[in-house]
Amino acid sequence: MNKILSKKNGYIFILIVIGLILRLWGINFGLPLKYARPDEDQIVETSIYLFTGDYNPHFYYYPHLFIYLNHFLYRIIYYLGYLAGTYENYLDFVKNFIISPSLFFLVPRLFSAFVGTFTIWLTYITARRFYGKEAGIFSSSLLTFAYLHIRDSHFGTTDICLTASILLTAFFTAKILQNGKGYISSAIAGGIAAGFKYNGALSSIFVFTAHLLFYLKSGKGIKRALLDLKIYLTGILMTIIFLVTSPGLIPEYETFLKKLKFMAKWIYQSGKTNLEIGWLFYLKTTLLSGIGFPFLLLSLIGFLYMLYRHKYEDIVLLSFPLFYYIYIGNGYGVFSRYMIPIIPFLAIYAGNFLVEIYQEKGILKKKGKIVSVTLLTIAIIPSLLNAVKCDILMSKKDTRIEAREWIENNIPFGSRIYLYSSYKYNIPYLERGKEAINREISIFEKVLSNNNRNHYRLYLDSYRYMLKKGIIPLRNSYEYIFSNNFTEEDIEKYKIEYLITGNSFLLFYSSPIEKVMPIIKRRFRLIKTFSPLKENIEKPSKAVFDILDAFYLPLSGFDEFEKPGPLIKIYALKKD
Repeated sequence: MNKILSKKNGYIFILIVIGLILRLWGINFGLPLKYARPDEDQIVETSIYLFTGDYNPHFYYYPHLFIYLNHFLYRIIYYLGYLAGTYENYLDFVKNFIISPSLFFLVPRLFSAFVGTFTIWLTYITARRFYGKEAGIFSSSLLTFAYLHIRDSHFGTTDICLTASILLTAFFTAKILQNGKGYISSAIAGGIAAGFKYNGALSSIFVFTAHLLFYLKSGKGIKRALLDLKIYLTGILMTIIFLVTSPGLIPEYETFLKKLKFMAKWIYQSGKTNLEIGWLFYLKTTLLSGIGFPFLLLSLIGFLYMLYRHKYEDIVLLSFPLFYYIYIGNGYGVFSRYMIPIIPFLAIYAGNFLVEIYQEKGILKKKGKIVSVTLLTIAIIPSLLNAVKCDILMSKKDTRIEAREWIENNIPFGSRIYLYSSYKYNIPYLERGKEAINREISIFEKVLSNNNRNHYRLYLDSYRYMLKKGIIPLRNSYEYIFSNNFTEEDIEKYKIEYLITGNSFLLFYSSPIEKVMPIIKRRFRLIKTFSPLKENIEKPSKAVFDILDAFYLPLSGFDEFEKPGPLIKIYALKKD
C-alpha cells in the first residue's frame, strides 16, 4: 500500500514539475514592452502607484487583492535593494517602470505561473476529496496540460488566482456536504475569490448547494437548511473578507457601482464586434481551442454522466460551473479568459468519468485501465501541442521589439515620429524626447490640479525626479506624437519625419488605416515592415482569434505565425 501511495505521489510531483515548465516557458514574452499584454499594464501601474503613499488604488475594473499582493512583492524587492544601496528612495525604484519596466511585469507573471502550477495540486486534492485518488490523478493530469490555463498562467493578471481560489472554495465545501463543517474556511476562500475578481463571489454557489444537500442528506429538509444561521453568517464573513481585501471600494462605493454597471453593460451589449452570443462562442471557439476537442468531449460526457447519476457530490461540483457558464455566456462581450475558472472542473468531470472506466468490472473487464489511460492520452495531446506551439511563439522576439530595435539603429535619435494607432498595444514603445516629456508633464499637472488622487501622480513624481537627476531624456529618445487623428496638416504642425502604423488582424483593434492611406501614399514612402506571419503570408487564414483580446497571437492555428506581435509599417517622409 505504501509503495502504491508513494508511486502516486511521485506521479503528482512529476505533473507539477512539467506543469511549471510549461507555465514558465516564454514568461518574458514581449518584455521590455509595457503594453505586451492588455490589463497587465493597469495592474502593474496601480500596484506601483501605492508607493506614492496613497494606499487606495482608485481602480475599479478589478477588486484590489491582486494589486495589494503585487505591491507587497514590489515592497520586498525595493527594501532589499534599498538595504543593498541599489535604491536611494522609492522614486529611484519606481522610475524603472518608465525606463526599464521588465522587472515590474515579471513579478506578477511569475506569481501567476506558480499559482497556476499550484492549481494542479489543488485539482488533485479536490477531485480526491470528492471521488478518490484515481480521480485526483486523472483530473490533475488533464489540468497540467490544459492549454488555455497554461497560456494565461504566463500573464500578470487575475484569472489564474481567481481560478485557484474558486477551486479552493469547492475543496472546503466538501466538508460541509460530508459532516456540516467547513463553513468558515469556505467563506474565507470565497471571499478571497471575490477579492481577486468580482465574479469570484459566485463561488458562494458551492457553499449554498453543499449546505442544502447536507440537510437533505441528513433528513432535516430544506426548510431547516434555510433557517440555519450558519449559511447567512458564512455569506457575511465572505463579504467581510472581500471588503478587507478591497477596502478602497468602501469610501468610493458610488464610483465603484457606476464602473460595475458600465462593465456589466459592456459585456452584455458588445455585439458590434461579436455576433455570436457567449454560450456558443465559449463552446465552439474558446473551449474547443483552449483545451482541444478530445478533452472537451470527455469533459462533456463526464458532465452528462454526473448529471445523470446526480450523487450529492456531483451536484455540488456541477453547481458553480453550470451557473457560471449560463451567467457569463449571456452576452456578447466575450473573452476566452472568462472560461478559465471552469477548466479545473471540466478536468474533474472528465477525470471522474475516466475512473468509472478504469474501475469497470463489467463489459471492459481487465481492459478498463488500458482504455482509460488511452483516452487520457488522447485528451491531453491536442491541448499539449497547442500549449507548446504557443510557448515557442511567446519565446520569440515580438514585432514591436523588432521595430523598436530597428528604429534605434536606423532612425536618428531626436527624430520626429507620428505613431498612428487607435491602441497603445499596436505600436513599438519608444523613449520620449524632451518635448514629449514636457507635453506629458503639462497634461499630468492639469489633471492633478483637479484631482490629486490620480495615477498621474506616479508619473509626474517620477518624471520630476528623473529630470532632476538628469536621467531623462534618454539618449535613445524621440519626439513623437501618438494619435489616430492624423491629418496632412499634422506633418507641418509637428514637423513629422517618420510615420509608424500598427495594426492587428482583428478589426476591433485595428486603426482606420484606409482613411489616411491617400495621405501616406502621397507624402511618405514605406521603408520597413514587421510582420508576425511567415514569409509570403499576408493574412492568416487558419488562425482562430479571441476577437476582443488585444493579445497578438491567435487562440489556435499557429502554423502561419513566425512570432508574436501586430503588423507594423514604418514610413519616411518623401523629400521634395
